[in-house]
Amino acid sequence: MGHCFLPKAGFHPVGNFVARDILLLMRTKLLIKSTEKLDDKNARHVGAALKWLDEGNVTEACGEIRKIQRMFAGHPAVIKVRQRLVSVLCGWDETGTTAEPQCV
Repeated sequence: MGHCFLPKAGFHPVGNFVARDILLLMRTKLLIKSTEKLDDKNARHVGAALKWLDEGNVTEACGEIRKIQRMFAGHPAVIKVRQRLVSVLCGWDETGTTAEPQCV
């Protein structure tokens, strides 16, 4: 079985099946949809994380995500940026509805 290695951000190797389970859990949380509005401070961290991911700087993106308050961890915008981070770290295709592993 292949592994998806996440060394750039200081993560331990994660099996593809485990990473897929994480993405499935994130999608499930998105379906529940948090009704709390994301405040300006946390919205800035989400925006900054997306900017860093667009620029290919995974370490800085992780730093921004870590600054988001836990009470907003279930917010759809936060879950989406975390999904994108996992996809980038594993080299998965982000365009489809299902993440396809590129690292085996």
